Amino acid sequence: MRRYRRLLLPCLAFVLFVVGADAQNNRRYAVSVDNLALTIDERITNFEIQITAGAFRDISNLPVGWEIDVDNDASWQTTVKASCQVGAASLEPEEFKKLKFLVEKSGGEDLKFGLGGAVYVTKDFQKGSRIPLKMSDFTVTPLK
Repeated sequence: MRRYRRLLLPCLAFVLFVVGADAQNNRRYAVSVDNLALTIDERITNFEIQITAGAFRDISNLPVGWEIDVDNDASWQTTVKASCQVGAASLEPEEFKKLKFLVEKSGGEDLKFGLGGAVYVTKDFQKGSRIPLKMSDFTVTPLK
């Protein structure tokens, strides 16, 4: 019986380490905005995304001619703002759907994870409109 007790603690520590590492990996998600209804003649010139209980880690497929500003606040309240520097860099709706954000959810249970924001569109680069983003507009896919 004593022999088993001596083995129990190291085994338990190993299991907790492995589970903790898995939990860390399970906190990363690929996020995209696939459910946004825009017309073919609208171009996206700016967007902003607010992440509650999460942090921004990376973006893929952002074309040349865009600038991005990330505020990964220590409180896990993150804001990502991006805008095109010239009209020719503005995005068509299908191009916008190809943007992939890597987001990490907070490990704490204090806040509920959420996504929101806005997309700014124009048809003629003279007038524009703001389209709000809600959680249902985002596709959130766990990474392994």
